[in-house]
Amino acid sequence: MSKNIALNDAKPGMKVSKPVMDLAGNLLLKEGTELTDAWIERLKARRVSNVTVEDSGGPMSEEERQRLRAEMEKAIAHMFERVREHSVMKSIEECAKTFLLGKL
Repeated sequence: MSKNIALNDAKPGMKVSKPVMDLAGNLLLKEGTELTDAWIERLKARRVSNVTVEDSGGPMSEEERQRLRAEMEKAIAHMFERVREHSVMKSIEECAKTFLLGKL
């Protein structure tokens, strides 16, 4: 089982359970890569906000879910901030938000 976490909550030793891509779709880390301090810093530099890691514990707490939801909403808003005035892009933003937040 895996869980999506904010990159700020990632710790060295965690393993990514899904490929990590940047905003342009470039592969940064493949599935199974173990995070290190250096990888975490590189991902932050590439503006990655969340990663999916192997879940080593139980279900996500409601507090953790709400915090992650807020971080994801902020990241989505940031991705679309320059094109929000276009109706098609606004629709795409809403679809992305619905899809991604539905994963929580």
